[in-house]
Amino acid sequence: MTRFPTAKAAESLRFFTLHFVPTLLRGPLLARPRLSAALNKLDTAKHAARFVGRLRQRYPGAEAVWVRGLRGPMLLALTPSAVQRVLGGPVASYAVDSPEKHKMLGGMQPDSLILSRGGDRVLRRRFNESVLGFGSQEHPHAARLRAIIAEETGQLLAGETELTAARLDPVMQRIARRVILGDAAAGDQEVTDLYLVLRREGNWLGTRRWKAAGIASARERLLARFRAYAGSAEPGSLIARSGAAQGTVPEGQVTHWLLAFDIIAGTVLGTLAMLGADPYRQLEAAKNPEYLRACVLETLRLWPPVRDLYRETTTALDWDGLTVPAGTGILLPAAYHQRAGVANADSFQPESRDLGSRVRGFDAGYFPFSGGGATCAGRDLGLLITSALLGELLDRGRFRLLAPVLRPAGRLPYLLPASAIRLSVQLSPAAGNDVYQSAEHVLGGH
Repeated sequence: MTRFPTAKAAESLRFFTLHFVPTLLRGPLLARPRLSAALNKLDTAKHAARFVGRLRQRYPGAEAVWVRGLRGPMLLALTPSAVQRVLGGPVASYAVDSPEKHKMLGGMQPDSLILSRGGDRVLRRRFNESVLGFGSQEHPHAARLRAIIAEETGQLLAGETELTAARLDPVMQRIARRVILGDAAAGDQEVTDLYLVLRREGNWLGTRRWKAAGIASARERLLARFRAYAGSAEPGSLIARSGAAQGTVPEGQVTHWLLAFDIIAGTVLGTLAMLGADPYRQLEAAKNPEYLRACVLETLRLWPPVRDLYRETTTALDWDGLTVPAGTGILLPAAYHQRAGVANADSFQPESRDLGSRVRGFDAGYFPFSGGGATCAGRDLGLLITSALLGELLDRGRFRLLAPVLRPAGRLPYLLPASAIRLSVQLSPAAGNDVYQSAEHVLGGH
């Protein structure tokens, strides 16, 4: 055999219908609430993941199989060894900036790291790692980040009896603006509005060409806002760390950082949902930061922030005698691989996974932050912010899951949209007093 097997026409059609159609309807970049709710009831994500498992059984011994993708034939990675080969391989051979990503993100962040290749990618990777503190045990601005989170969390919960995405999202956007652009941007709703315009248009994968001029104008207005904040950068903000190394286009990276905060919000609500359904775990997480981090990592296993990773080969490659032509799209279904072969895979069991030792290395069965040379440069900062926000919330009150009905020890769904989560909040009477004082000291008061 000199090439990978090709799925039968009916199999390929079924894969396309289960995998790509729901994603396009739901919105690949920004969820469409009504369509998402309808598709969640059908549990399309579970059926898509399980069909990948059936393809693996039907083609034993094959690391990958040819299926129909959005732009023609593509390879579907079926085994951990295929995931290892792609994510562990050089980014120069397995390019991150696939055509699918350019169509989705090109109108929003054409100069971002994720859409870069060659020398530009090397420069922008180094820049992002430096600003975001990749590989650091503690981000240089960690104290300030925690103080911002403490202050905003107090306002988030003030007088509230329920916590939902509709309540959390505006606060997360304020946190994002303050962390990235500085305190002066805390109330700059225009930044978020322009960002959401661009993100919403990304759902259409560049097909609405009559919108191109308007989108370009919105992007330039947003970049102008970023440049203005960079020109008077506040100490302690990420934009103040950005510098101006040639080729990095610092303002071109900021939109992706904003996107990361939306992912953090979903992970926070997903983790709270699990803890809100299990008061014993919630109490342990409230007093034990390491256990809380384990809960976050388990949430990321069950519901990876990027369900599908795309790569494109830049040159013809040899996979143990099988040829992968240049320009081949490769799909790594994280939602399948992070549950495949795992004991009690569909349940929430942070105590037994030992994910902490796996998240910083590379593991073909656990890659919520991608892997290898394309590992998310914001991994460590994202985990810091997620854990800090959850820690603040649990310090201030107790949460009970109202919706959806979930049993952490039962069969959990393959999708847990933040918009579906409702939590009751019971505030601790004296919670947060010391934290407020600490925040005021670090931030200098407001």
